[in-house]
Amino acid sequence: MARAVHSAYSVEGEGPALFLIHGIGASRASFAGLVPHLKKEFRCISYDLRGHGLSPKPQPPYTLQDLVEDLEALRAELGIEKAQFAGHSLGGMVGPAYARNYTQHLISLGLYSTAAFRTDDDSAKVKGVVAAIAGLAGRMATQQHQCQPDGPSIRGAQNLRKRISARGFGLSRKQVHLLAGSQVAHS
Repeated sequence: MARAVHSAYSVEGEGPALFLIHGIGASRASFAGLVPHLKKEFRCISYDLRGHGLSPKPQPPYTLQDLVEDLEALRAELGIEKAQFAGHSLGGMVGPAYARNYTQHLISLGLYSTAAFRTDDDSAKVKGVVAAIAGLAGRMATQQHQCQPDGPSIRGAQNLRKRISARGFGLSRKQVHLLAGSQVAHS
């Protein structure tokens, strides 16, 4: 297993810690339109996964466990004992893996637009799409996706903020324990 990298990160807001974990090919900038709506109630920590954004790019391949250890190193560096975690896409795979390994630091876990819990057939289709995108990535520049100030993502952020305030993120501690036992749990 590779050593954890020192991830580039941003911290905004006050309140309970909320780690925002982006998807493949993105960066923490993908949360630029979301954080202003969440930082009123949460200490939002967005970071660049290894090989993304301003974080180090060690020699690939990167394993899911590498990404988990990077997140744990960041949590420890910031001195945060317990936090909420939200993962998008690849981040939605890092989140459950982190929760299985570091349950003691988890308040709740939210997953959206993720590959977690897909069937084998779904996973094969996603891998085909990822392979096609990877082929294109070498030939074209990537553009960061940011939320539009008046678009549906802002309404989504407002709904997300309400949901977090009401009952925390999607998966409860009990559901995370179920995940650790390889059972699929839904919120």
